[in-house]
Amino acid sequence: MSESLTKAREVPKGENENLEFHGYRRNKHKTVITYFFYVTSLGLLRLLFHWFPTWNLYATHSKCCLRVAHKVLVIDHYQSLCTSYFVEDIKIVSSTDRNQQLIAYLEDGSRKRNNQLRMVWCKKVCYVWDDYSLNFLKLLGFDKSQKCVDYYNFNGYSEEERSARLITYGQNSIDVPLNTILNLFFLEALTPFYVFQAFSLCIWFSDDYYYYGIALIVMSTVGITTSIIQTRRNQQNLRNTIDSFEMVSVCRGNGDYDQIPSYNLVPGDLIEISKNGCVMQCDAVLIHGNCIVNESMLTGESIPVCKSPIPKTNVSYNIQEDSFHTLFCGTKVLAVVIRTGFLTSKGELVRSILYPIPSDFKFDQDSYKVMAILTIVAVLGSIYTILSKSGRLTDVVYILLRALDLLTIVIPPALPACITVGKLYALHRLQKKGIFCINSKVINVSGTVDCMCFDKTGTLTEDGLDLWGVVPCKNNQLSEPLNEATRLSKTSNLLNGMATCHSLTIMEGQLIGDPLDIKMFESTGWSMQEDSATHTAAMVKSDENELNILHVFPFSSNLQRMSSISMSKNSNSFQVFCKGSPEMISYLSEHHSVPNDLQEQLKRFTAQGYRVIAMGSKTISIEEGQDINKIERTNVECNLLFDGLIIFENRVKPVTGRIIKTLRDAHIKTVMITGDNIETALSVAKECGIIGGGENVVIVDVDESNCEQPHSGVNKDVIIPMNMPNVRYAMSGITWRVIQKHFPLYIDDLVQGGVVFARMSGLQKQQLIQELNKQGYYTGMCGDGANDCGALKTAHVGISLSEEEASVASPFTSKQNDISCVENIIREGRAALTTSMGIFKFMICYSLTQFISVIILYCIDDNLTPLQFLVIDLLLVLNMVSTFGRTKPFNGPLSKNRPSDSLLSLISVSSISLQLVLVIAFQLSAYNLIQAYDWFEPFKFNPDDVLALISYENYAVYITSIFQYIILLVIFSKGKPFRKPIYTNKIFSCDIILMTLICLYILFYPAKWIITILDLKVPPEYSFNFIILTFVVAHFICALVFEDLIVEYFLLRKVYPKLHKLFKKKELNMGVSNNILEHKNGFSNKAYTSFDNIPSNSA
Repeated sequence: MSESLTKAREVPKGENENLEFHGYRRNKHKTVITYFFYVTSLGLLRLLFHWFPTWNLYATHSKCCLRVAHKVLVIDHYQSLCTSYFVEDIKIVSSTDRNQQLIAYLEDGSRKRNNQLRMVWCKKVCYVWDDYSLNFLKLLGFDKSQKCVDYYNFNGYSEEERSARLITYGQNSIDVPLNTILNLFFLEALTPFYVFQAFSLCIWFSDDYYYYGIALIVMSTVGITTSIIQTRRNQQNLRNTIDSFEMVSVCRGNGDYDQIPSYNLVPGDLIEISKNGCVMQCDAVLIHGNCIVNESMLTGESIPVCKSPIPKTNVSYNIQEDSFHTLFCGTKVLAVVIRTGFLTSKGELVRSILYPIPSDFKFDQDSYKVMAILTIVAVLGSIYTILSKSGRLTDVVYILLRALDLLTIVIPPALPACITVGKLYALHRLQKKGIFCINSKVINVSGTVDCMCFDKTGTLTEDGLDLWGVVPCKNNQLSEPLNEATRLSKTSNLLNGMATCHSLTIMEGQLIGDPLDIKMFESTGWSMQEDSATHTAAMVKSDENELNILHVFPFSSNLQRMSSISMSKNSNSFQVFCKGSPEMISYLSEHHSVPNDLQEQLKRFTAQGYRVIAMGSKTISIEEGQDINKIERTNVECNLLFDGLIIFENRVKPVTGRIIKTLRDAHIKTVMITGDNIETALSVAKECGIIGGGENVVIVDVDESNCEQPHSGVNKDVIIPMNMPNVRYAMSGITWRVIQKHFPLYIDDLVQGGVVFARMSGLQKQQLIQELNKQGYYTGMCGDGANDCGALKTAHVGISLSEEEASVASPFTSKQNDISCVENIIREGRAALTTSMGIFKFMICYSLTQFISVIILYCIDDNLTPLQFLVIDLLLVLNMVSTFGRTKPFNGPLSKNRPSDSLLSLISVSSISLQLVLVIAFQLSAYNLIQAYDWFEPFKFNPDDVLALISYENYAVYITSIFQYIILLVIFSKGKPFRKPIYTNKIFSCDIILMTLICLYILFYPAKWIITILDLKVPPEYSFNFIILTFVVAHFICALVFEDLIVEYFLLRKVYPKLHKLFKKKELNMGVSNNILEHKNGFSNKAYTSFDNIPSNSA
């Protein structure tokens, strides 16, 4: 076997994942040995392998080359940050007809033809074995390496051809698993948490701890039932949302159409869209006719989108760039099927729900480490118990039970349920504010956000645009602005372009399309006539003129333009109108037609915050019989005549400035990422406060023609540092692309100092978010459109402004049409994280407090009684923890500090340690004090009655500890700056008061029935009780001093900042850099040396 075949194969599989495939074959000897230990371990080894499937693979299989493997270990590296492991079987599919080959389209652009295919399914995606690359390659649809014109050559498949492709691709269904109740029960019951509970029950029942055992069974039953109901409901809701079925009209290759179920569609099918509309069951390329689609579920974009046939060009099809010609599965609407099932856009989104991104949140990571530490403590305690008791007692079973009992004490069974309390209350409060969340894990993460990115149009500024005016171009000069388009000449190309260069259509008598296009068209005073044959707008007219829109090249954020071809009723000539960014239109226009003062005028308008669109036109000739759909876009959008500017006014939303100021005051880095002009973006950034007073802005620009060839390093002479405080950077998407390509070493500095990123495509927005994540920021992204989807999903906290209750484009969806939701989410996230941190710290101290009590009593072979455990666990702990998270977020100024997300930080460890020192000190004090009284009788262990635990020592330790749980809960219930004061949580406060009164009642005057059921040996004198009360008060005062003075003030405010500066290599501050970049070799910059030099929006 060659060495190359035994190595793992690693191939990038997508933007965010990188998969490794390792081959394994079953080893008979290993399998026999493993099954032997299954039996001898009474199934415990099999249970362990259930939790760790990779261990089972290692134990029963041997590594081999992928060519002969039976199973594969798939290692998924997500953005090189998280790693997941999957063990999958290799399946072989075969053609039913020996004379017919199966066809698979692979990710490298090749087509594999064979009677048999070796496949691996991982996370609902199929990978096919390729003999040439010696690897498993992702199975793609009909969208890879296809020329646009090729789709017009499809006439449909015969039944035999479709059946062969159905074998390869499977049914066109997005199958959301719906587990049975019994299956869900076993999946839940076999988790480590409930297995440990079962182990605890065995220990308690064997030790006659029936009361708490029954209570735990009730708790577990409620927990498992609730989890099963919630999981089943989530699966059912997702299936109901996703599951869709329709009969589809499919061409059979001979011109005939058959009605078939949508789940039998395969890539390459030619389908006909019903005129009455439908829900798309696949991704398809439109080749004839027009349609309007609603893609809000996929993108969060509430504006319907008009789709047009793909042009008949030899350009390779790209699903992102050609999205205006692609009907996506999940959208409401003669097309060629390109992707089915989980390969579709909807399928990818469902996969992101079924297989969420592995969490790299520090709180979650630390929680597992803490549990490991507690396990070590429990094991050490058990060893101590065995060693100490074995010298005094002979009953081995009893000693083992006492030792194992410590494991159930130190690891609290209720911990997982308790730490979700804060998130559940936060989710409920957010829903009442119209903010919905599809991933509750993100709630705590939102409390750590230190960088917030915003789209501009529709997010920071109003959705609607108002036409401010038009500026026609005459004789190579821009005229004075006209405030109404109707004042333009009736034959003006600028006016005709405004009437035809758009993607508007009519639905139920109303104009549908981009708000900018609607405002532009309405300002012309023209009307649009609906074509009754296709229900789409094809003709626009005024009193003097009539234009037929023959073809539209839709807007592309990458190209920064769109264009249309139209023909006048009074002329046989064809007119091209192209609108887009002034930079792009001037670049595409004849040099002699571009105004000399364009840049000067452009700066004048954009500096005032206006959105400026340029228009160009030209006349083309189309030969008779020539198919207009075959015209190359690049041949149309060139050699234009510059016609003028269209100026829109986009007002900043009233709440935007206040929210940005709130975030900046809280030292949260704010960034604008927009597709608009950089000057306009800078003006809006100044107006809303993203650029603050006294800040220096450097517009970084790069001339790629002067750049060196791409390389990994950069000559240090490229940049000359200049001292200037409070520097901020602004750049365009073009600059971003060139710097990534030629000067990657400067990305970190530019990202840290960047505040405005303009003319950014959707992919570039996503890249910027990834760079921020890599630098250690907890990044949030707020946007409202399809162009933001990638960034929303890449950010730690994505917030989509959408009318849909749950958009799968981002974890959060807000019905509030402004960024006030950002402040609400951050506040709730900080409160939830503070709650989770407080509960976790309390649960650690609670388990160790109980552990300390038991260890002290073990020294005399005594213990707490079952009902004493019950009072602590249910009445004191679970009862009060359930109301702990009801405390609402602090409504004062947003704090400059973020809540800690680390359970193992200096602050958290110090807090827990100091509180445990007090617990030990006062329990030992009470234990020793009671022995000093004359009436004290030492406990004598009776081997014949191991449940006879009544003693003065027990009373002293127990009565002291019950107050300690209340004290710990109050200490860890933090108020401002992240939550309101504890007294505002009225239910929790009443609960604390009630539990304190009950404990005082037990201390001073318990009824006989209470003494009996709790097995208390009450002291004959009240003097001891008053001393215990003194201990309680002293403990509470000391706990406050330790937490507020030593931890919060001394360590957090004095020591920690010094250590932070000493050890942290790169401080994540507001992104301020002390260097302005004066660039050579292609770099240039424009620097506003003071804030006041940036003109304001006069509007």
